[in-house]
Amino acid sequence: MTAALPPALEFSAVTFSYPDTPDVLNRIDLRIAVGERVGIIGPNGAGKTTLFLLAGGFYRPTTGTVALLGQAVVK
Repeated sequence: MTAALPPALEFSAVTFSYPDTPDVLNRIDLRIAVGERVGIIGPNGAGKTTLFLLAGGFYRPTTGTVALLGQAVVK
């Protein structure tokens, strides 16, 4: 028996705000499995780049957690 792999990328209840602005992302839950391919689309200002920067550890969520392969993303 083999242990199940953790998600490749996981956002759990992630909220993010830039200074002096309302929430850009509000309680985002997202799980992407190892080997899964996902496209994220939306209009300008929807939060796609912010989501990417949170996944890379460039930004920290206001609330919630971001993990890569089961490990918390840190700056």
